[in-house]
Amino acid sequence: PTAGPDPYPTPGPVPTSGPDTDLTGTPTRTAAFKPRPLVPKNDPRKWVTTDDYPSRDLREGNEGITVFRAAVGTNGRVGACEIVRSSGHPGLDAATCKAVTARARFEPATDANGEKAVGTYGNSVRWQIPR
Repeated sequence: PTAGPDPYPTPGPVPTSGPDTDLTGTPTRTAAFKPRPLVPKNDPRKWVTTDDYPSRDLREGNEGITVFRAAVGTNGRVGACEIVRSSGHPGLDAATCKAVTARARFEPATDANGEKAVGTYGNSVRWQIPR
């Protein structure tokens, strides 16, 4: 028998490419800007107040903590709100998203090009009956 090329060569690194790399995976440019997360423009402690307490929940003595996540558009306003962890009281959860959507304002997030970008913001509200 004669020796020939190895029919099963050992694979080398697989080059990757993308918009910011060449065919060898070498970066071709660096980001001009550092992406920035959302930053509240107004005080999150004032987004939900005791005036937002649903009357039914007051009568029933309902209290709890509602954890929410808000989707924020490039205009800095909440476009959608979802409950991540319920207080156990649907009225308190609904009041959380209603108040946050109405009052929360943000400096929009930015991407690596310095352009405004959509983002998400999460927090919680402690519902406690005022004494």
